[in-house]
Amino acid sequence: MKAIPVAGYLMNDHIITDELQQQIQFEKTTYNRNRKILSLILRKGPKGYYGLKRALLKAGQNNLSKLLNKEDTEPSEYEKKLTLARSFLVSKAVKKQKNVESSNPLAQPQQSQEPGCKINLDNFSKLFLTAVPYQGDIMIHIRHFSESNGLHFPTKKGVIFPLPRWLQFECLLDEIEEYLQNHRSQEEEMKWHIGGGVYVSLTPDFPTVDIRQMMQTNLFQQRRGST
Repeated sequence: MKAIPVAGYLMNDHIITDELQQQIQFEKTTYNRNRKILSLILRKGPKGYYGLKRALLKAGQNNLSKLLNKEDTEPSEYEKKLTLARSFLVSKAVKKQKNVESSNPLAQPQQSQEPGCKINLDNFSKLFLTAVPYQGDIMIHIRHFSESNGLHFPTKKGVIFPLPRWLQFECLLDEIEEYLQNHRSQEEEMKWHIGGGVYVSLTPDFPTVDIRQMMQTNLFQQRRGST
């Protein structure tokens, strides 16, 4: 652990005092600095635990932050449903691919735009989460839909996750929930890059999560996504 930047973020989040931060900086070895931080965090209870996770993320030490995730021997209901949905989508994609190959061995595989599942995230803005098999992979869409004659149609407003990137986003959910509950009034914006130019950000004083994909053009930077 790179203790000095972590200690700085812990001090900014009021987990430790300025005096304790200086004590950490005065330690002569990395081992002693890390041991000092951990001994202080253990005295702070849950607040210190979540503060250390947040400080590690801010310091770009995501791998260490993941080690602090709680490990439950029994999967939650959410994890069970997610596993079931993944297995359904993979099975469906494989079956469809086999049907294409058996009907025409020379034909190129066709991409599927048919959602394997569709979950309404917001009744007011018609925001949906869908999982779509695409060229042998599973793509997770968070997308705004338009309505016509009682039917919903996807718009271009939204963001797309390959499954590995979606799983990385899932790793942030506990941290996001804890921040929204306990640190909403802080002035500093929280932001994570989860790959592919996709950023997750939390804006102070607003109980929303922004997911944006930044696209660099020759002239300027564009962004798209959902809130």
